Amino acid sequence: MADDLLCHEDIFLAASTPSQGGAAAAEPPSGGDGDVLTEVRSKYEIGGDGDEEFVRFLVEKETAHGYGVGQSVDFDVWVSGVRTEAIDWFFNTRASLGLRWKTAHLSVTHFDRFLSKFVIEPHRIWVARLLQLACLSLAAKMEETDSPSLSLPSYQVQGWSFGYEAIARMEFQVLTKLGFRLNTPSPFDYIPCFLIKAVEVCPPMETVSRITKLILALTRVVNLRNHRPSSIAIAAIMAALDQNMEADPLMGRLNTFAYAHLLDIGNVVECYDLMKNLDREDRAEIPVVSPDVSPARFDGSSSSAADYLGNVKRRRLDFDRPPDRPPDLL
Repeated sequence: MADDLLCHEDIFLAASTPSQGGAAAAEPPSGGDGDVLTEVRSKYEIGGDGDEEFVRFLVEKETAHGYGVGQSVDFDVWVSGVRTEAIDWFFNTRASLGLRWKTAHLSVTHFDRFLSKFVIEPHRIWVARLLQLACLSLAAKMEETDSPSLSLPSYQVQGWSFGYEAIARMEFQVLTKLGFRLNTPSPFDYIPCFLIKAVEVCPPMETVSRITKLILALTRVVNLRNHRPSSIAIAAIMAALDQNMEADPLMGRLNTFAYAHLLDIGNVVECYDLMKNLDREDRAEIPVVSPDVSPARFDGSSSSAADYLGNVKRRRLDFDRPPDRPPDLL
């Protein structure tokens, strides 16, 4: 299976045109939520009577993968900035290639899980760019059924050019360091199952779009390893339905929710409060611009991510070889 996941000549990345002079940020097109809406409508058509076993399976997998378990891992200021740039690139590339939101979200998840274990030095920015390529490539291979196929000698991201071998080696490093556990739950796995239990009638597209935006907004400001995907999913649903609930009404709704016994209620409340604050500060908008796959250097220094101070020692990555041949991380 590992060989199937490795990047070879059919890698889909960089299948878009270079940006022209820096496109302005914009609202995500309504079609961007089509994959989520389709799954929600399908769930309402077939019903959710047999979902508890599936939800339990996902929650158990969350625990096995270490979500919300043990000491939290926060990123330092530089890594937070690099992470924000990576998330912008994941979301923009998703829009350009027509990928699912789950694919983009899992790319961030892989990125966070990797950076929770290893430090990338500020003078090795190319390592972060290569990691972006590897994480999105792996997520797409797990989630997409029809990825664009290319036969280019190299791929460029934010000013850096990488060949097949470099990307494949980084993919293998990600696979190895994450214990080959890439089939990790996403909040989007839970949305249909949770929504049908929270809302009797299939909600309109605007509600589903709102749920998606809340999930993505939270993704930008927290290390996903610190929060359970199930908590993020139900918190987004609750916030989309009513973003002004105080603690007692929220707890009341959560305690009567069909799958309350499977949830980490404390983490749900934390995620809900974060989403509510993000919304109040008008920070829930998701920018969609053309991804920079041109030779032009990406030199933006976004600071919208939380300025975390690292409190967990992570292994330091010190790459001394040129980008076309990344070394082993051991």
